[in-house]
Formats: sequence, structure tokens, C-alpha cells
Amino acid sequence: MNINRNPNFLPNFKALYVEKTGMGGTASYLAESIANSIEYSDCIDKLDRMGIDTIIIKDSKDSEDRVKVAFIDPKNRLFKIDGKDHIKTIKKYDIGRRYMVYDENLDAIFDAAKGIANGHYTKKTSKVTQTLTDILHSFPIRSNSDMSIDFNI
Repeated sequence: MNINRNPNFLPNFKALYVEKTGMGGTASYLAESIANSIEYSDCIDKLDRMGIDTIIIKDSKDSEDRVKVAFIDPKNRLFKIDGKDHIKTIKKYDIGRRYMVYDENLDAIFDAAKGIANGHYTKKTSKVTQTLTDILHSFPIRSNSDMSIDFNI
């Protein structure tokens, strides 16, 4: 669609960002699955209205099999969920069946999003963390822009 030709078109920018560059096959699949599962959820929409972005990036320690999900405010501070600034996908070895088990950890993601939206999680990072460094590397526009820009033209 050519947005320049349609004066009534207002793009809907969701506050869900996914960067799959550098992810392995399993991690990329998990990232896509998480994004598809949470993209249109009520809690993500509520966070969007609150100015909070949900970001899915690779886990720099295990980029082949895991991804991180983080919640970030307009001032680039990450919400702390149970003492961490991110949620990871689950990776464990099933001894009985002798293979790896991968899980999106959707319950934890939805619980965190609802907790932030309801005011249960209010603690945020106060200094630069590895997760924030990874986010700013994946989305450099965040560190170079004034987050208080008024888009209501």
C-alpha cells in the first residue's frame, strides 16, 4: 500500500519490536512464535497505551536456542520482573526422552505484561545493563531520538 496516496491512512505502530538478526534457527522460531502470540493481546495493547514497548531480542549468551523478552519505558529503563530485566525462553534437556525441550515461556511473558499494566511491577533498571546494551544495538534509533516527540500533527 502506498501511504502517500491515501490521506486517510494512519499507520498503527504497535509497541512490539522483534530483532532476529544473529539468532539461530530455534531462537528465530521461538521469537516469531512469541510475537505472533502476544502481538494483539489486550495486555500488550494496554502497555502500548502506557508508552511501554515489548522487545524480543536474541540472548547474547545463547543466541542459537534462546530469546529475551524485555519491557522498556520511553526513557529506556527496563522493568524488573522477579529481579531480572528480561524474561527468557525455556530450554531444558528431557532425560527420559533424550532430547532438548524448548518453550516460549508465554505464561511468564503474559504475567509480566499484566503485572506491569496493573502496577504490580514498578521497579526499573537505573543503570545500563547487558539487555539494554543489546536493545540499543538492535534498535539504535532508541538511543538517538527524543522520546517526547509529539506525533499528533
